[in-house]
Amino acid sequence: MIARPRSLEQFQLQFPDDHACAAYLAKKRWPDGFVCPHCGSRKGWKLRAKPWVWECGGEKADEHGELTPCRKQTSVIAGTIMHNTHLPLRQWFLAAHLVTTHSNGISALQLQAKLCIGSYKTAWLLLHKLRRAMVNPDREKLGGFDEIVEIDETSIPDKGRACRGRSGTKPHREAQRHRRGGMARRRQVRPHPA
Repeated sequence: MIARPRSLEQFQLQFPDDHACAAYLAKKRWPDGFVCPHCGSRKGWKLRAKPWVWECGGEKADEHGELTPCRKQTSVIAGTIMHNTHLPLRQWFLAAHLVTTHSNGISALQLQAKLCIGSYKTAWLLLHKLRRAMVNPDREKLGGFDEIVEIDETSIPDKGRACRGRSGTKPHREAQRHRRGGMARRRQVRPHPA
């Protein structure tokens, strides 16, 4: 298994260009080597102009039983959030790295600046595709079917000692569980280590 880079320097060493990103995706998609999704052949090669596109070298039988070359092209990004992208693969990889390692979350404007993307709309779409892909569709809902869960961050005045940053307040997270037609319950939530 290939380790995820922990720092920006490790990221740059592991993914210096689009070819390295395409090789990573190919290894993830076909761990035992290329397999054509059209004919099932294991013969194929990468195209030089597009490192993420493979062409099948296998043959398949037509309706008369005659073997014809498959020659279908398939991409390592087909069926992913990167499908039909105009951005380089490395920009996608770097965006994913920044989104997952940025401690307080990252805005589309910050992503646009860090990736040198010309359009805010492109950065916004990229960020939201990544965020949507990070959500587990089979996750268990936090409050169940009949509950609404609200989480809020608040600052509680701390008269005992002055805190750095905000004068006289001690920030903490508070979760409030609210049932429809029932009482709200609150409790302080400790930060979860990443």
